[in-house]
Amino acid sequence: MSKLLKKRMAKELANEVESIGSFLLYDYTGLKAEQVHSLRSTSFEKEVTVKVVKNTMAKLALSEDYPEEMKTLFKGPTAMAFGGDSIASVAKILVDFRKENKKLVIKGGYIPGKILNADDVEALSKVPSREELLSMLAGLFQAPTQQIANILDGPSRNISNIFNNLTSKMEENNIESVGDAAS
Repeated sequence: MSKLLKKRMAKELANEVESIGSFLLYDYTGLKAEQVHSLRSTSFEKEVTVKVVKNTMAKLALSEDYPEEMKTLFKGPTAMAFGGDSIASVAKILVDFRKENKKLVIKGGYIPGKILNADDVEALSKVPSREELLSMLAGLFQAPTQQIANILDGPSRNISNIFNNLTSKMEENNIESVGDAAS
């Protein structure tokens, strides 16, 4: 491969990585073809892009704008995963897949300003998805409204309970009018 072609490929990868901002890296050594296909299918369904990268190209592409320690993650077979609705969703896919396929090795990744190790990716996978966060937020907005409704409903509920208790006592004692009950 010529130097010019390598530089052009590295520039294309650099542009792609720059546009995505965050990505995770993993080693797929030892996985069978059907396992790799399964991971790619799951990723595709969640709109996550998986790309096998040549380490020399990645090191060239990441040379300028990324910390030097980033290069240490590019050893051995390396695949890059990015996209989806958040980097947490990408982490969840990889961590869930690794639970069933122990040969997958999560190397780490990058979010703007921070290099992630495998433990960071594991922690990131536990962050709720966008839909879960929106649902939690909706619940927080709904709670005060529900509390106000309960407070406003309280007095009428109390009056209703008083009348129900009075009615049941009158029925127990065969009293036909409230005036008779008072005496």
